[in-house]
Amino acid sequence: MPVSEVAKRVLSIQSSVSHGYVGNRSATFPLQLHEWEVDVVPTVHFSNHLGYGSTRGRACKPSEVLELLEALLEKNHFVYDAILTGFIPNQRILQVVSKLLIEYQSRHPHVKWIADPVMGDQGETYVEEDVLNTYKDVLSHAFLITPNAFEVKLLTDVSVVNKATALYGLKRIYELYKVPQVVITSFEDADNSDLLFSMGYSLKENTFYSFLYSYPSLSGIFTGTGDLFSGLTLAKYVDEESRQKDKTSKNEREKNSSLGFFTEVIGQVLTCMRFVLIRTKEYTLQQLKHDSSIEKNRFLLSNACELRLVQSRDDLISKKNIYTPEEWNGLERNF
Repeated sequence: MPVSEVAKRVLSIQSSVSHGYVGNRSATFPLQLHEWEVDVVPTVHFSNHLGYGSTRGRACKPSEVLELLEALLEKNHFVYDAILTGFIPNQRILQVVSKLLIEYQSRHPHVKWIADPVMGDQGETYVEEDVLNTYKDVLSHAFLITPNAFEVKLLTDVSVVNKATALYGLKRIYELYKVPQVVITSFEDADNSDLLFSMGYSLKENTFYSFLYSYPSLSGIFTGTGDLFSGLTLAKYVDEESRQKDKTSKNEREKNSSLGFFTEVIGQVLTCMRFVLIRTKEYTLQQLKHDSSIEKNRFLLSNACELRLVQSRDDLISKKNIYTPEEWNGLERNF
């Protein structure tokens, strides 16, 4: 590596599978495409994700996670730019991760913690019950979080059922945890059944920038999407942050980003996600057309529905944003 080249480094702490794209396998490739050096620590390791119906593997022991993290966080000769966390199945592992992470941040305040507080979706919980209490204790140390609607409910007791309750959920997240950047990755609104929504805010220099994106829903079986979303959010946030710093003046930055650049980041992420999911669905339908018996075999169907990440390389690194954000006023008036 030339001396002048500065590597971006991230430590990704989440689930691991040998086959398919969830957890670290879903986040790593997009980050590498954005020129990140990615180190990974598993919290569970399975042969494949649980949607296949059968799997081999196990959750990692807290002592194993501790051993790996101590080696990476305390004995390396470099400092990570960011730490990305995803699925952590139990409180003991989460306590190990959060304790070492917070200590690391105290030594290196510039390190960004991007937390996807994976706990469940669509009313189903994926983790042990006491994981929630630990998240409530430590999320104030996060730089950015990416909960889904169900996880907002767990963290705030606000049921996100429409745009108004999503805004209230964001308000409660800031009141409770003071996280400077938050995005609810997706939620539904009964008045717009054919659409999905993503709402978030960023806090910069005591100013809230809140936004709403709407996009068409897409039927299909998709796994690993939340892990892909958080990985892309980190990659594109840092890219856009660097681009903003290169602009000549603060006034120019504000003029070109009246909703804050985090809004543009999420638009790019949603665009990438859209193209990946469309390509995945097209591939699945092609496989079913070729062999209709796949639909009756849970293992083969899950395999046919794996995210088409490698085939979506150009879309993953694209800075295109096909969606138009709305400024969603009201958040700043609540503080």
